[in-house]
Amino acid sequence: MKLDKTESGAAFLYEWAGFFYERPDQNIVERVKAIISNGDPEDYNELVCNTFVLWFEEKYDEAVEKATLAIPLYPDLWGAFFWQGLGLAYLQLDEEAIAAIRRALELKLPPGLLAPLRWLAQDRPEFYRQYAAPLLEEYKL
Repeated sequence: MKLDKTESGAAFLYEWAGFFYERPDQNIVERVKAIISNGDPEDYNELVCNTFVLWFEEKYDEAVEKATLAIPLYPDLWGAFFWQGLGLAYLQLDEEAIAAIRRALELKLPPGLLAPLRWLAQDRPEFYRQYAAPLLEEYKL
């Protein structure tokens, strides 16, 4: 990130790793918005960053739409699948949500980045009990 401040993927990954310890707040969202403010809105990483911002703003339909636009750009990358899955979980599209999250894991999503699934314990307790908790337990998170 220090070498190339336009590298939105590395900058967002840095922020995402912090979600292991805390739920994002407006300060984190503002940092992510700054990451993408000078970039290409058609870029994969920019779309994934926007997906996160829209998710935070509780615009779940739009978040899923952005993630869906990102997936064909790099179908072998896990970021868009994960955030698509999280958005789908908040839209109560449970089967689709867990399928997207599992696809992210198949594509080698580092298990530590599953930490945002913990937020579902409060926000979507049924989904958390049925899908997220067993997945987090499987990866010892």
